[in-house]
Amino acid sequence: MLLGDRDDREAFNRGYLAVAHQPYYADKQVHQNMDFYFLDSKWELNKSAGWLDRPQLDWLNKNLHLAPRRRAFIFLHHPLDAPALRDMRYTLLQNNRELLAILHGHNIGGIFTGHLHFDANYVVDSVVPVTVTGSAATYINCQDPYQHDVYTGTTYNVITIQRGIASVITHPLALGQTVIQTIPVNRTGFVKHRPRAIPVRRPLP
Repeated sequence: MLLGDRDDREAFNRGYLAVAHQPYYADKQVHQNMDFYFLDSKWELNKSAGWLDRPQLDWLNKNLHLAPRRRAFIFLHHPLDAPALRDMRYTLLQNNRELLAILHGHNIGGIFTGHLHFDANYVVDSVVPVTVTGSAATYINCQDPYQHDVYTGTTYNVITIQRGIASVITHPLALGQTVIQTIPVNRTGFVKHRPRAIPVRRPLP
C-alpha cells in the first residue's frame, strides 16, 4: 500500500502502521531474494509536492545496509526530478538528493512512482531507472507549464520482475477528448520551504 498526496495520512496510519510509535508508514517485503520498499512521500495537507522525512530515510538506509548486495526496488508516490520534468518540480519529490545519496552504491533495480497522471521513463544517478505509471482516473496534459489540462482517462500498468529485471506494460483503456478541468500553475520550480515535522499517530487498537 502507498499513500498518495490526496490520501488522509492519519486515517491511513491508523490502519497500516504496525508499530504504534512509528511516525511514518514504510514497508519492506522480501521475495525471491529481492527487497521491495514502499515509502510514504506525502507531504503536508493540500500539498501536491512530495517529501521523504529524515526518520524514514534513516529507516531505508539501515535496511539497505542489512543486505547491500540484494536487488532492491523502491515504490513511492512522487517521481524524482528529471530534465523532461523540469517545469513540474513544484509537484515532484522535493528532497531527491537525500534519497539518491542513500541509494547510491546499492543494487537498485528500479524506482516506481505515479502522481503525474501520465507515463514517463528515465534514469537517475546514471544507473537507476525510474518508471512513472499512469492514472486510473484521469490523464493530465502538462505541455503548457502554467496550465495543465485534465481529461478523463483510465490506464493501468503491469510491473513484471524476474531475476532482478523489471519491465512495465501500460494498458490504456479510455481517453476522453474533452477538457474537464484546468489546473493553473504559478511557479514551476521546487517548493522553497521544508515541511513541518510529521506528528506521531498511534493506530487504533
